[in-house]
Amino acid sequence: MRFFCTLSDYNYLSKGLVLYESLLKHSSGNFQLYYLCLDQKSYTVLTSLDLKNIIPILATNKEFINTFKNIKDYVYSLSSKLCLYLMNHKDIDSILYIDADIVFYYDFEKIYDEIKDKSIGIVPHWHNKKGERSGAYNVGIVYFKGDLDGRECLLFWNNCVTNPNNPYKKEYGTCWDQKYLELFEVKFPNSVCVIENTLVQGASWNFDLFNYNKFTKDDMRVTFKTIDKELLMAFIHFNRFVLDFKNQNYKFDQRKDCNKQYKYLYTADSYKILEIKQLCDEYYDLNKNICEKYKL
Repeated sequence: MRFFCTLSDYNYLSKGLVLYESLLKHSSGNFQLYYLCLDQKSYTVLTSLDLKNIIPILATNKEFINTFKNIKDYVYSLSSKLCLYLMNHKDIDSILYIDADIVFYYDFEKIYDEIKDKSIGIVPHWHNKKGERSGAYNVGIVYFKGDLDGRECLLFWNNCVTNPNNPYKKEYGTCWDQKYLELFEVKFPNSVCVIENTLVQGASWNFDLFNYNKFTKDDMRVTFKTIDKELLMAFIHFNRFVLDFKNQNYKFDQRKDCNKQYKYLYTADSYKILEIKQLCDEYYDLNKNICEKYKL
């Protein structure tokens, strides 16, 4: 049994259910997805749907109380809080946190095949180096084993995120919970797997880094433009993807990022990549179908 967790409010629920169905579709084994609901409406809907493999949790117990003045600080503390809560209160041997706007295109076991016996797993951005403001690693996928190093790393991350006076705040608190991931390798050098040898997370910030010569819907392999490396794009992070069902279209939220600059996260060049445009179109359709299927 594999244990996953994600979180969202009702506005993101269709995306969370697209994630869920992608896990179901490509699953070779059993899993449970703990879903932290940030409002009553999402919790009520998930509870009434009573879906196989989903366990809704309402963010009202003491572990998830908002003690932050800034709502963003609170929301970005929940990934670590949720993982820590599950480790402490559920009978699980590991937890894989997944952002709700991620879609799997292959069996999730491929992640575990790469992590092997490591206690911690993180995914690189690929476009960032260590030291940059938004961090070298993305918080969309984070893994912790329930052993000593896994638990200590999770507790360390949670302490950093929830304590504004932590000693790493000035250098590593520049992108909410994310840049602290760079410290995992420093604190636990022998226990971290950087998931970069066989798999890549596709996302707005790295689509332009790849060639798609071998890429098909049945074999989503990409090669880097600048280095001799071929990886399987096993899951895609559709960050800031805004659904516009009224106009039967989608767009991309271009709020300021962690660098406090406006960036077109899906660039014009990304749109020119036929394979990416097709996947974005498909993601819109998946969300639309989910809304119709579950009457969201």
